[in-house]
Amino acid sequence: DASEVVSDKKVVVVGIFPKLSGSEFDSFMAIAEKLLSELDFAHTSDAKLLPRGESSVTGPVVRLFKPFDEQFVDSKDFDGEALEKFVKESSIPLITVFDKDPNNHPYVIKFFESTNTKAMLFINFTGEGAESLKSKYREVATSNKGQGLSFLLGDAENSQGAFQYFGLEESQVPLIIIQTADDKKYLKTNVEVDQIESWVKDFKDGKIAPHKKSQPIPAENNEPVKVVVSDSLDDIVLNSGKNVLLE
Repeated sequence: DASEVVSDKKVVVVGIFPKLSGSEFDSFMAIAEKLLSELDFAHTSDAKLLPRGESSVTGPVVRLFKPFDEQFVDSKDFDGEALEKFVKESSIPLITVFDKDPNNHPYVIKFFESTNTKAMLFINFTGEGAESLKSKYREVATSNKGQGLSFLLGDAENSQGAFQYFGLEESQVPLIIIQTADDKKYLKTNVEVDQIESWVKDFKDGKIAPHKKSQPIPAENNEPVKVVVSDSLDDIVLNSGKNVLLE
């Protein structure tokens, strides 16, 4: 029964083929075997059995059903790498939600396992302006879809582990942090709705400097032995033109 295989609560990948043979079918089966531990796969020769999507299609086509975003998406590219990329990228939400809902946890795990650059917006879900921030963030995620940038929306109240990992404070919320594949981090704290889109664009254009975890630069630092923190390292040590002994 197709309704039992394709439910509205999980991701299911279905191949539609006029005959269960040929290069496209073989490519589909190879990907299914490779990813079977992560996702559910099925195949059929009759699209009319499926609950959503164009029912007159005869294939070959791969239709991925999902309980979020646009509910299903099709692909006719049966190149092995392209098909695997389609399945992996389509099986996670446009925006992964990081909160206390256990149904979201598998997608959070996939988000952090991805090799994509990761954009993360942390806000107070019940705070003033939360819906406006969410709406603008979805606009930005939509306009950057398929460009190697994955998006996560985190509830500050349930993201303490992430805050500790990134060295963040709740007083900095709402904040955006972007982490690249080489582990560089870019941070915008106390971000406002009208700053989200331009800041992400500036990051993509290389106009944002990487974030360095640092203690504040001392207001008074006139003693012979200076206090050096990350934000003053360049000025006091690397660009001072002097020989400097660090302890």
